Amino acid sequence: MVLNSGHKVLLLETGSSEGNKIAGTNNLTIATYNLHGINQGRCFLESLCSSSDTVFVQEHWLALFDLHQLYNIHDDTICYTSSAKDAAISRGCFRGRPFGRVAVFVKKALGGVTKLVKAATRYIIIQVGQFVLANVYRGWRGSVTVERWTCDQ
Repeated sequence: MVLNSGHKVLLLETGSSEGNKIAGTNNLTIATYNLHGINQGRCFLESLCSSSDTVFVQEHWLALFDLHQLYNIHDDTICYTSSAKDAAISRGCFRGRPFGRVAVFVKKALGGVTKLVKAATRYIIIQVGQFVLANVYRGWRGSVTVERWTCDQ
């Protein structure tokens, strides 16, 4: 979906059967959004957090000491974050764009059925009820090492 403002957003809605309800609802609305920096996309991100159960974000471009900006986006969400920018900053003067920055916002009403499965610099995996959801940022240049893992329950 491309909105009038030029933002590209993918909205998914899952229908579940009567036996698979999540927190008393039949649907889970998921949005994914490439921020291109927190300053570029903050207003639209706030709107997505209001209208979606789960929001996946890529390219927030925040270091560890600035992640509080994400935590304060929306009062009704829980935020899971990841950033690889700190390693680059710790090596000295930082130049260019940061990399490997993702976040996941989940409505607080789903907090009781949400679990962080795994987080790394380029991905966050959560479980919301019966659904396992992954937010993955691959970028468009360079090589990406694929980490293999299994989810045992």
